[in-house]
Amino acid sequence: MEEHEQLEDKQTAVQTNARAADKATAEALAETPVKAPAEAAGATPAKTKPRRRRHRGLKVALIVVACVAAIASLVFTGVVQWRLGLASSSDFMIGEPQPIEAVEGSVDASGNITANVTYSSIVADDGKDATETIEWNDDWFFADSSEYNHQLARTAIVLSTVANSESVHYQAGSDSGDYMENILAQLGFDNMSTASYQYRSEIIDQLSAVFKDKGTDVTAYTIASKEIVNSQTGEKKLLVMAAVRGSYGTEWLSNLAMNFRSSMSDTYGYGENDHQGFSEAAQELESRIFSYIMNLGHDPRDLSDISLFVCGHSRGGAITNLLGSAIDKEYYEAEAATKVGAAEVGKGADGDVGNSAAIDGAIWIKGCIPAKSLYAYAFATPELTESSNCRDAMYNNIFNIMNPSDLVPRMPLNVWGYERYGVDLWLPEYGNHGFDQQFIAVCAKFSEHVRCETKSDPTDVEDVDKIVSDIAEVAPTIDDFKTPVGVVKSLYSMINGHDIVRIIHSHAPDLYCAWMETIDASDLRTTR
Repeated sequence: MEEHEQLEDKQTAVQTNARAADKATAEALAETPVKAPAEAAGATPAKTKPRRRRHRGLKVALIVVACVAAIASLVFTGVVQWRLGLASSSDFMIGEPQPIEAVEGSVDASGNITANVTYSSIVADDGKDATETIEWNDDWFFADSSEYNHQLARTAIVLSTVANSESVHYQAGSDSGDYMENILAQLGFDNMSTASYQYRSEIIDQLSAVFKDKGTDVTAYTIASKEIVNSQTGEKKLLVMAAVRGSYGTEWLSNLAMNFRSSMSDTYGYGENDHQGFSEAAQELESRIFSYIMNLGHDPRDLSDISLFVCGHSRGGAITNLLGSAIDKEYYEAEAATKVGAAEVGKGADGDVGNSAAIDGAIWIKGCIPAKSLYAYAFATPELTESSNCRDAMYNNIFNIMNPSDLVPRMPLNVWGYERYGVDLWLPEYGNHGFDQQFIAVCAKFSEHVRCETKSDPTDVEDVDKIVSDIAEVAPTIDDFKTPVGVVKSLYSMINGHDIVRIIHSHAPDLYCAWMETIDASDLRTTR
């Protein structure tokens, strides 16, 4: 009996232990994740990606970027509007008084003068200022302006180069000197105005110009004056000079504005066939020059005792060319009106009308700068007009001096109908007799003044000829060039097989300075 009871107790204990073991196993299985077959075989388990968390992070990043972009856009727009507001209220704008400042250190220099010049050169390797020495003579501005003056041309290219570097002086944080004021002081000039540089030299100003109507159709310039006396006759004149800056920043967009001015009045002497971008800037400069003369207290109704000297390189050369042509047109139109009126009086018929016309013409012509007193020297001048009479003798006081290996004077293409006003004068060309010795001397002058070797290559004249020929083939008209295909093909013609960077060095004003100092007037040619 006792043995039977002990056996039952053992069976009960075994059953209790089995149930406990089964419960523990079930709990363990419930807590253990189900493994994929590959994982069960010993493969590394794949990590579960937190997709919702990742998508949430991406959305946050996009929102932050959008907010930053919006804030940056608002800040940029605000800065642009601020600069445009300052520029609009500044004194260099058309219709506003032109501020005139005395040239510091100016001396009562007259007659024959030698001046030492320093300026910032963009082609200098060491970042140091370049140097030049120029000659000046007040008597130049009593001579017939249609007679080419090589000494004056030498001085003009240096002034044009300094006009380019003047922008450095107006940039924030710059420690560059006032190059133009220094040279004008040595030459005896006073009453200088460089206000146009103030809001046209910073990067923000160039960007702002894009958002303003015709905002890139501008330039910067220096205007100054001096009283001069003819050493032979004692005649007195007021000499006004304007040195015009070349292409700068977004003004390159204006260089491409080749639409003719068909919708613009001819009031200022700018023809409907003139390059729009250059004409807008030239018209502003002309307006500023006449305002400047009035601010000096000079009677604008009588400009017969004024001589005007204008110079510039590249875009500055184009503006010089068009300004000169406009002043010439105005003078000769006034002269023609005077002659017509006088002829009517002479006929005896309708004499009152004729006499009135003669008087009106005489008044008109006195309010014009005499053509014989306009001295316009332009360098690296682009083609800029479709005018059929741009080579007439009335424009013989405008001289365009150009380097054959420079591409800029060949653009826009002549086959598109573009030419220049005035007289073309070409520097010596590779392949001409004696050229090699001339270029050696030019390189020596360049190194002396800029303190580095010129990177230009005169043999590039062959590349320039090829580029012009290729563009004319892919875009035979200006309308062909303006199409997207025409632009792409033309750009390809420029870079295909040509070292365009080296070609650009033939456009440098410093190289023009070296050429003009090396050669004589007899070395220049009117045709290539």
